[in-house]
Amino acid sequence: MKRTWAVVPVKSRERAKERLREALAAEERALLVTAMLADVLAALTAARLVAGVAVQSTDHELLALARGWGAEVLLESAALGYHAAADAAARLAEARGWEALLVLPADVPLLTARDVDELIALNEAHPRGVVLCPDRAQRGTNALLRRPPACIAAQFGPDSLLRHQQAARAAGLTCRVWLNPNLALDVDTPDDLRLVLDRGGGPATRRALAQLGIAERFPRLAASGAGR
Repeated sequence: MKRTWAVVPVKSRERAKERLREALAAEERALLVTAMLADVLAALTAARLVAGVAVQSTDHELLALARGWGAEVLLESAALGYHAAADAAARLAEARGWEALLVLPADVPLLTARDVDELIALNEAHPRGVVLCPDRAQRGTNALLRRPPACIAAQFGPDSLLRHQQAARAAGLTCRVWLNPNLALDVDTPDDLRLVLDRGGGPATRRALAQLGIAERFPRLAASGAGR
């Protein structure tokens, strides 16, 4: 059996980050999405406990970026949506003999290889189990690790953290909720962009934020939160 496969489902650049539509133009959102994906791929490909990485999308340019990082590309003929993409990846992972599947979003640019390895290590002692990483509001799920890959169906959407916990409990699985500040910060609003700017982020995202002038355009933080 192969060990942990990491899959990143990502919308096309034209459809991504629609909540930032009033703040950033379409080409600016495309730049940001591409940069964040590059930083997520940098973390995943450097992680010791990840045996394979794939990006799942309809967007050929994002898939070309994935190839450049040595990741496998999973071309969707039509956009599946995050929930369906996560379960399609689970079915493929089981068919290929992977022991575990980690599904991560492309918009967590603070992610590091150490974060990924620590997340996977939480689950390695359990033949059947789930690890969940919440968003900042602790209602959404920003990372889902399933061992085996299809042990529960993905529950992404409103209140997904609770629904993933309920699904794991119903299936008799161990379930860990891991609070990680790097994984908790997904980018959906201008305030999220400022938080990334203030906390660092990966090099590609830092360059994009500088190019977009985020510090000057969004100088003040306000309360915000989003759930996956």
